Amino acid sequence: MPSNQAQLEAAYRKSLRAVWHDLIFFLVCLIAALVLRKLMSYPPMLSWLVFAVPAVVFAGDFVRFLYFRLKLSRINPHQDPT
Repeated sequence: MPSNQAQLEAAYRKSLRAVWHDLIFFLVCLIAALVLRKLMSYPPMLSWLVFAVPAVVFAGDFVRFLYFRLKLSRINPHQDPT
């Protein structure tokens, strides 16, 4: 884990980028699943699968982002990390 504030802020920004990339990937997969469901008459369960798999796969990135945000807020209580 980062030891000083500059390293912590860099790790926070990197984790924020990872969360944004995960969100974009999730939206692309969701749109693809909805289009495939309509075109090939897949069951509605396919849409739920697209929600469940990213929740499990990307949970580590989201938890890491929240951890760095909490650490930054403890170092600078008056500064919003976003």
